[in-house]
Amino acid sequence: MRYLLIAPYSGVQVNRRPHVEWLDMPPRTSSVWVEEHVTVVFREVAVVHGYRVLFLVVDVADTRRDLDHLEMFLDEVARVAGEAHSSEAPLRWVARLQLSMDHSESDVWPAADRLQVSIGDGASLAIGWGGGRLDGWDALAPSIHIEILAGLAEAQALWCELADLMETARGDFDDLYTSTSAAGAHKRLESLVRVSAEFQRHTLSWGQVSNGTRIRPRAVARATLAAWDYPATRAQAESDISAAMAHAQVVDQLAVSRYQKAVEGVLLALTFVSALGLVIGLVDLSFTVVGQGSAGSQGRGLLEVIRFSDIDGVLIGSGVVLAVSLVSLLGAGALSRRFK
Repeated sequence: MRYLLIAPYSGVQVNRRPHVEWLDMPPRTSSVWVEEHVTVVFREVAVVHGYRVLFLVVDVADTRRDLDHLEMFLDEVARVAGEAHSSEAPLRWVARLQLSMDHSESDVWPAADRLQVSIGDGASLAIGWGGGRLDGWDALAPSIHIEILAGLAEAQALWCELADLMETARGDFDDLYTSTSAAGAHKRLESLVRVSAEFQRHTLSWGQVSNGTRIRPRAVARATLAAWDYPATRAQAESDISAAMAHAQVVDQLAVSRYQKAVEGVLLALTFVSALGLVIGLVDLSFTVVGQGSAGSQGRGLLEVIRFSDIDGVLIGSGVVLAVSLVSLLGAGALSRRFK
């Protein structure tokens, strides 16, 4: 039985071009275990939208495994082959397509919840979650093989990117509940702004794929994403990101308001202490200067007035004036923030 294994790698590449590029693969899997159990017919790695996708066509001689063991075995084959190309980036998942010469072979995977699309030249693709089927593969020209794989690569890359954006947005949203500082809330808001910008770029990429000029890759990509309910998932992601952005803005504003209130309190307290220190300094200076003044000095200056006044009254009066001023300033600041 022949299978097509499709496995995107974890991690995003620097190259984020919208068209599919093919990377060089090692000449062999360098795994005795794989070579003993399967015959590798085709191995390529595509990169598109910044994601790498491994394609592996294998012939499996032993078909006596039950479905669960078959899927685990094919996953292991893909993992070993993928490590031959890159041992640092693990595979995210493995999608499996049964390759059939015609429609006479029985389905390996249940046919429920699969979307079928004709891809020309007598070939058809039945795609869904997990396992699928591609009829007429061996009769197609190698150039058509590449077009089909290009469409599958675009679908895998778009789904990976959407999943990454949703994971980042949810992580930032959750962090808002644990962030107690204005700097932390603002950092989460900045991250969500970047996620929103990346989502807009992702939407443009989806438009390029769904409206591409190459008919066969476009049909394969659109059918694959439709089978995965991509349009509804993308709409939900857009709604979630917008809601997270709105919440982050509110949290950021509250955090900034708390920070400003704390700074205002500290500054007002420093002002109070400084003003009170000034009054005490004037009283001390009045005793020093007036006591040293010459007899017969004409007029009574400010220091002399303070010297012969009730010192307790001066201090209490100054404190009351400063307290009223502080309360007025705090009330004005709170009123100003309320109507912002």
